[in-house]
Amino acid sequence: MVTKVRQTSRCACAVACILLLFSGSALADWKRDYDRGRKAYADGDWAEAEARFRDAIRDEDDASHRKRFEGMRFDEYMPHFYAGMAAYRQGRCEEALNYWSNTGMQNVFRGELPELRAQWQRGKQECDTRLAAASQPVAPATTTGSSSTPTTGSSTASTAAATPGSGSSSSGSTSPVSSGSTASNTPRPATTTTPPAPRPPDPRPAAVSVPAVLRQAADLYFAGRYQDLLKLEAQSVSDGRARAHALMLRAAAGFSLAEQNGDQRGLDQARQDVRAARSAQASLAPDRAAFSPKFIAFWSNTR
Repeated sequence: MVTKVRQTSRCACAVACILLLFSGSALADWKRDYDRGRKAYADGDWAEAEARFRDAIRDEDDASHRKRFEGMRFDEYMPHFYAGMAAYRQGRCEEALNYWSNTGMQNVFRGELPELRAQWQRGKQECDTRLAAASQPVAPATTTGSSSTPTTGSSTASTAAATPGSGSSSSGSTSPVSSGSTASNTPRPATTTTPPAPRPPDPRPAAVSVPAVLRQAADLYFAGRYQDLLKLEAQSVSDGRARAHALMLRAAAGFSLAEQNGDQRGLDQARQDVRAARSAQASLAPDRAAFSPKFIAFWSNTR
């Protein structure tokens, strides 16, 4: 009885493991967004790059000089730096400084990535200068003309002669200051340009729903019901990731049966399932926590 309970417990843990692997691969969108942002950045598509890096920040905010991506690929993860540079390239310094205020990014720059740090320092310095210049008050415009000429005695007399009841005006009288000349003394307000509104973030992905076929495949595989699993129509799954995982389980089941029975045709069928799984998801690989070392080697050797 105890042995049966332990086997059931191990089976449940294994099923949970494979379903977790599927869910994790579906939710790791920050890696995809970061890679797409890097490509757009390299192409000079600043708006697209900023949007992609902003999406990556939304799902993974922890900057690092070395972070694990797909498989064994490690790379720097600095979305705040790149998003700020993209905003800076678009002339939006306030947004750039906001991205660059991230504490995690600044901590990385204290001891790592000197080339990126130098770019950040130059961009920040220029943005600080731009914003400081924009905040300076605009000096009033300097006016010239008769309005600045001191009043002489003769013009005063002429002006007095031009008042009502004094008779006809003198030929030497000066004309009154026009309203246009007075308006020229009024400083014009500084004109400002409104930056383009940032692209709204894409909606968060909905919670991952594991397809019934994949759940059934996991149950059958970890219960040791390999023959039943081989009858499962894994190719009918519409979702590419789920189809890849179901085919991987079916390949593992076929491999185990072929190993037990010395069946070459079974091995050939298992290889076909491996190829089909890779076709559905090229980055897929069996996890050591869920599959035997022999099957992992079989998977790696199949071309």
